[in-house]
Amino acid sequence: MFHLLGGLPHQVLRDLAKKYGPIMHLQLGEVSLVVVTSPDMAKQVLKTHDLAFASRPKLLAAEILFYNGTDIVFSPYGDYWR
Repeated sequence: MFHLLGGLPHQVLRDLAKKYGPIMHLQLGEVSLVVVTSPDMAKQVLKTHDLAFASRPKLLAAEILFYNGTDIVFSPYGDYWR
């Protein structure tokens, strides 16, 4: 994405936020991202929808290299993670 748009990633995201608003949905290949660029919106999103954003994606490499994805970085949100 950044190679297509040119510039540094944080500058590209700033410019996209100016054009499309403080909350954006980006599809980078198979990865779906939600980008929040406003501190006030980030506080609101993380306060009301914290559980939706707390889990990590399930990756095959994480399962192979990091104890079946149960380490602190790749563990899904739940009792084990807490």
